[in-house]
Amino acid sequence: MTYQAPLIASALFWILVASALILRPRWAIVCALLILQIDMSGPGFDSVSSVGFENVIKIILLPAILLWRIGWKPAPFSQWPRMAKLWMALVAYALIATAWSHYPLSALKMIGYLFCSTMLFIVFRFAWSSGWITPRTLLALAWCAIAMAIVQTYLLDNTFGTIDERFTEFSDAQGFAAFLLCVLALLLCAGSSGIFTRITELAIMVSILLTGSRYVFSSMIALFIVASFLKIVSRRKSFNLRVFATRVLTGALPVLLLLGAITWYFPSNRIQELFSFASASDATLEDIGTLAWRMRIYQETYDQLMSRGPLRLLLGSGTSSGGDIKLTMSSDADEGLDPNRTMHDEFLRCLYEWGAIGLFLFVAVLLQATRISLRALKVRRSWQAAAFLGILPAILFSLTVENVLANSAGPAGAGYMLVLTSLISSVSLNAPRVNAAIPCQMPSVYLQPSR
Repeated sequence: MTYQAPLIASALFWILVASALILRPRWAIVCALLILQIDMSGPGFDSVSSVGFENVIKIILLPAILLWRIGWKPAPFSQWPRMAKLWMALVAYALIATAWSHYPLSALKMIGYLFCSTMLFIVFRFAWSSGWITPRTLLALAWCAIAMAIVQTYLLDNTFGTIDERFTEFSDAQGFAAFLLCVLALLLCAGSSGIFTRITELAIMVSILLTGSRYVFSSMIALFIVASFLKIVSRRKSFNLRVFATRVLTGALPVLLLLGAITWYFPSNRIQELFSFASASDATLEDIGTLAWRMRIYQETYDQLMSRGPLRLLLGSGTSSGGDIKLTMSSDADEGLDPNRTMHDEFLRCLYEWGAIGLFLFVAVLLQATRISLRALKVRRSWQAAAFLGILPAILFSLTVENVLANSAGPAGAGYMLVLTSLISSVSLNAPRVNAAIPCQMPSVYLQPSR
């Protein structure tokens, strides 16, 4: 039957929404994390002229309800830390920039995505600080995501796997792979050596390879290198290159063996395509279809930016105006156009839509988060900081090839937010006066974790 997967996804979505409303906040947040694994847009959704009811629940209503259930109360603006002020300044400017956007409905959606990120940040940070998210929770989330992917890919019609028949859950394969990578980083850096944890990490690596996500695969290699380096530095006073190389090779060996097996059994896998490109002397970017397409988008964006005057370079062309790029490249691109998922580079998006002001604020937020992680690693050898630095290459990769800001309520957004909030919660708990998160005041009843 056609579109079995979206029907099952819809049923699962509503079951989890009902569970999130009636269960205790601790388990409601776990249900929310599973809800974020489900893409309710479905095939052929017209993003320019309509709004999905399920997406309104997922992006706005559910995070707002969770905020209310944990008893969040905003602190005075003067007490907000620098990262919070920079982020909210970016959101405020994006809201102002909707005034000169050509796509008012898409611009409104983009503001919803940004507010969703803000609300999920507060909720997940509180969950980490309260002990509601633990390594056991991460293990359960990983297996639930993998189980959904097995069902969607092999037992249903694999609608979400697109024409490439990629291994994924009820969402896009890129986001699914990014979420698994974030869980893998947290499990690796948390230091658990249990057999079930090791099996889960192996299952995650296999799943990432099966998704065929090239940037996540490259980021997984970088994660092993960074994690090995940070582990050695945290345990030894001096850096030993031989020990470091041994650890990296030991960690990379399972990945290389899995890659060889997948190359043998799945010769059409997208990662195999990447290695074929790297090994062929006469290969061109056209041999990696999506990369060549992205490069054409980047070139068109660059050409339009170079033709702008100083004022438009400063202010940008309006929130969600990136849809103009695709319309310029193809006259029939308005069919199925999603202006919020056109650019595939968040740095270019910020400069194109929000100008130099937006790009400055966005880069400042990233630099502030990186500074916090480096300080936490240096001062306290924080494993949460190691996890964040381990996926930092993935974050930077995704920001240059994906539409991360518009996927705040997707698997990738949930994964990155989990790692970031684990870092911020550890900073808040260990140094209350250096609170790097959006400050909030909690009633005393919520200071003890709910079991």
